[in-house]
Amino acid sequence: MDKLLKKLRIISEVNQPGNFSAIDLLPMVEDIRSRFRGFIEQHNINFVIDCPADLNFYSNATLTEAMLLGLLENAFFYSTLNAGSKPKVELHAALHNNKLEFSVYDNGPGIDNDIRANI
Repeated sequence: MDKLLKKLRIISEVNQPGNFSAIDLLPMVEDIRSRFRGFIEQHNINFVIDCPADLNFYSNATLTEAMLLGLLENAFFYSTLNAGSKPKVELHAALHNNKLEFSVYDNGPGIDNDIRANI
């Protein structure tokens, strides 16, 4: 969790109004999945991607990838910590009112209530 919070803090501190480009989200997610393919297979993680194939938007590609990578890496790891249940990670993404909304879910042990407010 500390690693994820550090990555998110770095992302939030970056102030680069430029470097925007068109991003196709699904290929980026598939690339991240391929990086974790061994871990996913080793732990038999059910990784569900709910993202339209044609979903694209403008943003900073490097920061977008870093954010997705951090969230998914965290979800893959923590989904394996619940003994007795099959690890599952879900990514949902869609455009709403011309804005990208996405969520990452895992069935891991959850976030301790003491630090939940800091996220």
